[in-house]
Amino acid sequence: LPKPINVSLDVGRESYGTFRLFEGAVYQGGVSQPPDIGIMLQSLTNNYLLMNTTVASFPEYASLHQIASTIAGQIGCTLLLKSKNPERKISNYSFTGSPQKQVQKLNEMGVVAFVDNKVLVVVDPQQSRSDDIFTISAASGMVGVPQPTTDGCLVRTMIGQGIEVGNEVRIESDVNPGVNGNYIIIQLDFEISNRDEPFYYVLRCQNKEFFFGTTS
Repeated sequence: LPKPINVSLDVGRESYGTFRLFEGAVYQGGVSQPPDIGIMLQSLTNNYLLMNTTVASFPEYASLHQIASTIAGQIGCTLLLKSKNPERKISNYSFTGSPQKQVQKLNEMGVVAFVDNKVLVVVDPQQSRSDDIFTISAASGMVGVPQPTTDGCLVRTMIGQGIEVGNEVRIESDVNPGVNGNYIIIQLDFEISNRDEPFYYVLRCQNKEFFFGTTS
């Protein structure tokens, strides 16, 4: 297979330095329109792994930690495992196929697993990625007014280190208090430019009770 072309995007401010916002493999390129002629690259995290094939098999019983560590190594990620029972035994695990598909199979083992940049996140259901709860308000960099959705809300906030997919956040809006409460970030988009004004996240947040399936 050809060697993938990787794109890394580091952002930040002089006050706190830079951090890695995105890293992925290019799957499509093009040229922008005049007058600013440039190259446009589209990339996805671990996209090139869909073309690879790996084999993983364990003895009759293997721990969740062993399996997750093996998968993380095969997809070139570090492992973030937050489970009350990481040594829980799983019987007869074997897999042949794309390493990316192994992440999907990991979700069949009673955990929530996903890749965020170069980290394989594995957490128990009803467990957020971080123990910290980030407050998003006008004082902390909220942009505009959060908009309600069927299962949560959309909110914009200035880019800063620490907000990641799977985190729990608290929304505090004086203009639209109906959306105030705790949420889990299920999707993180960003609009960023080094020559223009956009420099913020667009967070799709799901109501915490809805995300954890605890609503009545």
